[in-house]
Amino acid sequence: MITNPEWEKAQRGELYHAFIPELIAARDLCKEATNRFNASTDLTRRRQVELWRATFPIDPSSDVAAPLEQGATQGAETVMRNAAEK
Repeated sequence: MITNPEWEKAQRGELYHAFIPELIAARDLCKEATNRFNASTDLTRRRQVELWRATFPIDPSSDVAAPLEQGATQGAETVMRNAAEK
């Protein structure tokens, strides 16, 4: 995780200097990971997930990670329940 005042400004939606070395390196890593993911064909679902996570890593302490830790079955149950309600 980047700990830089400019990164923090960007996360808050404020104006920031985009061309500092840390942000340039982060963009380059993301571009490489995205290219690997987009170029992947005939891969197992597991490998696709690995590439996705390399592209978009989730901080375990973030609010986004909590639902993911509950597991896919709980998510599938919610989808089924929502579909049944319609």
